[in-house]
Amino acid sequence: MGMISKITTQKRNTERYNLFINGKYAFSVDESVLTRFQLRKGLEIDEEDIHKIQQQDDIRKAINAAVHYLSFRMRSFKEIHDHLKEKEYEEVVIASAMEKIQELGYVNDLEFAIAYSNTQRATTDKGPIRIKQELRERGSATPLSNK
Repeated sequence: MGMISKITTQKRNTERYNLFINGKYAFSVDESVLTRFQLRKGLEIDEEDIHKIQQQDDIRKAINAAVHYLSFRMRSFKEIHDHLKEKEYEEVVIASAMEKIQELGYVNDLEFAIAYSNTQRATTDKGPIRIKQELRERGSATPLSNK
């Protein structure tokens, strides 16, 4: 058990905070985790609390990584899941992050499949069978007609 003795903003990322327990640096957390757990100077926390806080922070990091990955182009659920797995997040963290980004409407396999197939038809000479194969490789369902 320890007491939070200081909380400072990180220099490079102002949305993350460094927590010091009993005068020594312990770990850093995202701003949303800081507010969710109502972390403040003088708060007593034990190992179980620290584990919960760090798990929530890992989920937040995974969500941020997924959103960053999505910022380049639309992705399928499988592509995002595989990307987070590549980044070596735990499966529990990935599941929670994926649930959240789906809840926020950031990933939709049907919309992805439609947009991907329309783009491929407009910009390449690939046929419908090849496009469906590529969609399957990306983990997206292919409820598309052969327009």
